[in-house]
Amino acid sequence: MLAIETCLGECSVALLNDRSVVSYILESRAHKQSEKLILMIEQVLEENNTTYEELDYLAVSNGPGSFTGIRIGVATANAIAFAAGKKVIGISCLETIAFGKDEKICSVLDAGRNQVYAQKFINQIPHSTIELVEYSLVSEFAAGSKIIGNKFADEINIPNAKNVGMVALKYLQNSNTELLNEVDPLYIRLPDAKIKII
Repeated sequence: MLAIETCLGECSVALLNDRSVVSYILESRAHKQSEKLILMIEQVLEENNTTYEELDYLAVSNGPGSFTGIRIGVATANAIAFAAGKKVIGISCLETIAFGKDEKICSVLDAGRNQVYAQKFINQIPHSTIELVEYSLVSEFAAGSKIIGNKFADEINIPNAKNVGMVALKYLQNSNTELLNEVDPLYIRLPDAKIKII
């Protein structure tokens, strides 16, 4: 499986077998993200003597996060899936943060405009929808849960392709996911440009 994460400006790519991550590349600078992503994908495949045709699935974080980052990751995964005849799995960034956390947590990512994207989990299972929460209300929303993410967090945790892939593997092993020809972005709110037009 090839896993891709681009939602917060960073790029990361992981190659997984049916149990674990076998290769991982991270680019922490957001500059020319789309160009770097393709090179990283080609690098991780070449280093592991793998072709696109040999992949079983693709997994991609489809949001919420940076609108540009989401578009780049989702468009790239969908294009590869179409060209190689593979299925693709969309994984929420907030769920990647919850991966491996067998406790009550609230995944939180800064959404700008004094808001965060937030979702509650118990033992990695979602126990709320994804919400836009005002900074001042984060503690109230997360009451009783450990806050994990990149804002007001008890533990800093940033989405990465390794966890995108591992969450996708978990779903595949449990036959608990929809395999798609393409994944839709998960924006939660409209991009700034659209908001200004309305």
